[in-house]
Amino acid sequence: MTVDILMATYNGEEYLEAQIFSLLSQTHKNWNLYIHDDGSLDNTVHLIRKFKSIDNRIKFIDDGIKFGNAGMNFFHLLQFSKAPFVIFCDQDDIWFETKLETLYSEIVNKNNSIPQIVFANGYLYSEKRDIFSNNIPHIRVDKLNEMLFMNAGLQGCSIIFNKCLLEIAVNYKGYIAMHDHLITMLAILFGNITYLERRLMLYRQEHQGKVTTNVLETSGIWKVMFENRFPVIDKNHYKANVDIFNFFEKKLTVDQIKLFEEYMLYYNSVSKNKCYKIIVKNKFSVQGSVFKLLLKTLLRPIKKLSVAK
Repeated sequence: MTVDILMATYNGEEYLEAQIFSLLSQTHKNWNLYIHDDGSLDNTVHLIRKFKSIDNRIKFIDDGIKFGNAGMNFFHLLQFSKAPFVIFCDQDDIWFETKLETLYSEIVNKNNSIPQIVFANGYLYSEKRDIFSNNIPHIRVDKLNEMLFMNAGLQGCSIIFNKCLLEIAVNYKGYIAMHDHLITMLAILFGNITYLERRLMLYRQEHQGKVTTNVLETSGIWKVMFENRFPVIDKNHYKANVDIFNFFEKKLTVDQIKLFEEYMLYYNSVSKNKCYKIIVKNKFSVQGSVFKLLLKTLLRPIKKLSVAK
């Protein structure tokens, strides 16, 4: 069966060729690549057209729409996918030749009448340091009480998901913090996530023109934990979570509705003691730990407060 690869580009000429060559080298050959550019000012569009002319699996969505945002660019691409399975693709990574085959072989055997995600890891890589980490740091989530305080989703270019999940996503009308946050949240609410202990790509970091944020290594994650300039709940992900709740409320279970309500109660609380009780009562966690969320609540503001002018 076909896999649709969705690539959002912006000023990616320096690394785009290497990434597309890694796609052309995939052992799983039944794929289409849909590319949408976000108004590149360099040679990116020329390169896309060149590759399109030499391989008819490569489709360029040349509609002139500009978002100025990688997440919305990726979300825009969802509507063009017709395949049973979908995978996001950054413009500047390098996929190992068995990445598609490995992910496809796992997801095709799932119950694809419900939303499914399969996740596999990769190596952190930069031209300065070569491979400098044997893992892309990520937080494993399986339940809503593990997801709500994550302020992110599973890394988009590390997951493959099915058409059932895509169809729910494209019909969503609400605020989107990031494309991968939405996809992960929908899998948590309505389907399943499978984690493979495999590393299937080089995830490029520390280069000029990167359109997504550099990943923090494990030591960096702990450092941020103690910096009180970062709120416990990012306002963009809070808004996205509330909109997801409002849009899908009638399809949620009683337990899921209760967790959303408790999460919103936490965000709007003026008492940290009350927040501690909410965390313990609902077993809310970050990085798989209730204690870490309690610690974050102690050391950091619940939300970013507006600065008076």
